[in-house]
Amino acid sequence: MPSPSLPRPRAGPDLEDTGITDSFPMEICCLVSLEYLNLSKNRILALPMELCNLSQLKYFYIRDNYYIQITIPPGLIARLGKLRVLEVFKASIVSVADDYVAPVIDDLESSGGAPTMASLGIWLDNTRDVERLARLAPGVRARSLHLRKLEGARALPLLSAQHAPELGGVQEGLRELVVYSSDVEELVADAHAPRLEVIKFGFLTKLRVMAWSPCAASNLREVALGSCHSLTHLTWVQHLPCLETLNLSGCNGLTRLMGGPEDGGSVVEEMVEFPRLRLLALLALPKLEALRGEGECAFPDLRRVQMRGCPRLKRFPMQPVRGQSQVRIECDKHWWDALKWANEDVKSCFVTVF
Repeated sequence: MPSPSLPRPRAGPDLEDTGITDSFPMEICCLVSLEYLNLSKNRILALPMELCNLSQLKYFYIRDNYYIQITIPPGLIARLGKLRVLEVFKASIVSVADDYVAPVIDDLESSGGAPTMASLGIWLDNTRDVERLARLAPGVRARSLHLRKLEGARALPLLSAQHAPELGGVQEGLRELVVYSSDVEELVADAHAPRLEVIKFGFLTKLRVMAWSPCAASNLREVALGSCHSLTHLTWVQHLPCLETLNLSGCNGLTRLMGGPEDGGSVVEEMVEFPRLRLLALLALPKLEALRGEGECAFPDLRRVQMRGCPRLKRFPMQPVRGQSQVRIECDKHWWDALKWANEDVKSCFVTVF
């Protein structure tokens, strides 16, 4: 889908998940007036150079391609001179060959920054290519970056204020950041990233420290972490006023969602409020014992809870607010029956789905 900050494109063929296999449908290359093309979720091996015939193309989406890599011929992107939005992702988290990404960045550099490229989404596997993109800003705005296999990178400089001089061009425009299968051990987010709304981290098994400055990305709406086994808490999420979705799964070391003052959290007497949180998913967290060490939480806009595989969690410390709607909770019956409640008012806020 187009970025909400961009004008809506004219109608064009939406060929997402239409069973295109191996051979590219060359008939598309004859639609010379085409402005919008969505080829996501297919099995395309290569893009033909003949796509350069689409001289009016502004929006091009090819996300979640079945194959690990898709061949993009050198020079193709440079010849699509009116392209404003390009999203090229694959479905697999396995590292891809250099010839998948290099032609795209090479073309952007050779075209003088492609001043009409208002939104770029792409997979990268080294910070060097992130720096190359940053140098193309503001002509090229990287809205969505998927980073994987950052081997040997103990820290993630992309969100660091210290690296703003070389990466600020990406930090300013980034909306979505996905990081998979990397050796990152610490993540300190203190750079100004005003447009960042979505972060997804997976298989960062060495990640021990996450520190998130409230001024860094106060507009975060969605946080998802999976298989980050070295993390013990995520206290920083309580400082995200716009958070709507929190999804944690398979983080085997997580013992509590939020810590106390020693971890940057609140004192026991202070209510921790998630004013916009609508979905809370806590899945396969075998060591999780508490949402907070002590104290209560308020979830005035909560609509849905998914709670499975958290056998040590015995209490849901929610303080009901006036006019709060009932919350759908999807959980196992034996876990629900063993929960301890502060009072019946809290329990009555939930509608169970076993």
